[in-house]
Amino acid sequence: MNGYRRVGAHTRRYTSTAKFLQSSWRKRRWRRVRDARGSPQVSLSFPNRSFGSAFMSAYPDPESVDSVSRDENQSNSFEKPGVSNQKAKTMRKARMSRSLSTRYGSFSPSDIIIKKRDGQSLTTEELHWFVDGFHKGYVKDYQMSAFLMAVCVKGMSNREVSDLTLAMVHTGLTADLTSIRPGDPKVDKHSTGGVGDKVSLVLTPLAATLGLVVPMMSGRGLGHTGGTLDKLSAIPGLRTMLESEEYLSQLEKVGCAIVAPTDEYAPVDRTIYALRDVSGSVENVALVASSVMSKKLAEKPDGLLLDVKMGGGAFFRHLNDAAALASTMVAIGEDAGIATCCVVTNMDQPLGAAVGNWLETREALQLLQGKDRAPLDEFPSSDEALKEIEELALAEASLMLGLGGMVDSYQEGYNLAKQALDSGKCLHKFAEMVESQGGDPRVVYDLNKIPLPKYRKTMYSPIDGIIEDIDAHEIGIASVKLGAGRHYADDEVDFCAGLLLHKKVGSRVKKGEPIFTAFASDVASLEEPEDRLNDGYDRAEGSFLINPDCSHV
Repeated sequence: MNGYRRVGAHTRRYTSTAKFLQSSWRKRRWRRVRDARGSPQVSLSFPNRSFGSAFMSAYPDPESVDSVSRDENQSNSFEKPGVSNQKAKTMRKARMSRSLSTRYGSFSPSDIIIKKRDGQSLTTEELHWFVDGFHKGYVKDYQMSAFLMAVCVKGMSNREVSDLTLAMVHTGLTADLTSIRPGDPKVDKHSTGGVGDKVSLVLTPLAATLGLVVPMMSGRGLGHTGGTLDKLSAIPGLRTMLESEEYLSQLEKVGCAIVAPTDEYAPVDRTIYALRDVSGSVENVALVASSVMSKKLAEKPDGLLLDVKMGGGAFFRHLNDAAALASTMVAIGEDAGIATCCVVTNMDQPLGAAVGNWLETREALQLLQGKDRAPLDEFPSSDEALKEIEELALAEASLMLGLGGMVDSYQEGYNLAKQALDSGKCLHKFAEMVESQGGDPRVVYDLNKIPLPKYRKTMYSPIDGIIEDIDAHEIGIASVKLGAGRHYADDEVDFCAGLLLHKKVGSRVKKGEPIFTAFASDVASLEEPEDRLNDGYDRAEGSFLINPDCSHV
């Protein structure tokens, strides 16, 4: 192939690849790769591109080039004359570091950081190169941290965020769900998390009962918001870490799974998140969206429902921030060819009555029992609290059916979901999922098998009045102090600790009526339960605003 290469102040024209490689050093380097891999199909005639760049474009991974098998006794044949093997090896490694390139091209980390710092848009190639280089270790932690801060300051367009997300997906595997129940749509759901948000525990078996396949990869709790995996882990024996084969087998057999994402899917996200956590770049909309969506795109569902929580008990307190995140994630999903829908839901007070892992799972199971609910020994959730969860679960089930093309209208989907939930069939589907993941299904049918902790403390109303406000954020912090949550990712949790709210915002109370009860159990790796109970109780007590009831005056 004809082409040009700039040498000094002159331009030389080469009529063929063979002639381009006339110099002895180039011939030796070409021979090194040719002998190891056969005759590579690569054009070396790019205008304004050096041989090194073309060579690296043919073999994107610098590590793979460096690890090409060769006879150590003949290693001199690849080196420049008069240069020791060790020095030549060092020179070769430096050349590859300087020429780091993937199939998207060759760039400089500092140039990309400066470009974003100055508010310019990055190309698809630059973003893929930067993320791929960071994943492989050629872009350093401090360079990624600088890049993340530049994104926080200057922002990203929707196109850039989509490209960043896809670059993160390409660092790992993607699931192939096409062979799983071929006639059934695969629709996933993700919530950004909030205090008392146990809707996924209801929605997953509900959607599967209605004929959807639900491949849900979820997370653990961190900070004041709980995690779906921790709630499921309160069931004895249940595993949330499944190998890919187990995960796909369960989807085929049961129709749903709630599991932890493995390092096979978007592995670079875990490392980037760790840097965001220590570099003050956690709350940026573009970075949150790319982190969430990289795992979801790796699943490759047909449809995706997103629930962005807003308010005191959520990650984003203000509507503008929540709406920005919602629109960004929808754009990413649509760009990837996935039917995507998002709802923004209120988290100014805890959802339902229970806050804490087993307490929330227990409440979700009460709802899944349908109309014929079995009695509990103590502290059943109120009808008001269960109605809150039910309404949101039914609305989201209808949207998932729409994304899967199974209904023609929202009302049709809502009615189908209502019938399925009332029938109690969803409880059996949940039990199937639990058993498939190694848990004890008897717990699903008998909630009294896991008794509530003996360490408990109840707040009683000091006056006749009305609950004007419940600070969801403070309730979440109180649950962490009780042992139900984590300050750090590797903290142990008390799966039975938490709070049960006996009254919600707008409820009338009489003097001496219970407002909430705090629970803690004895866990060897945590502080004494009495200490945790008192700390959590004191924090939760200040979360309730009770105004005097003046209706009789």
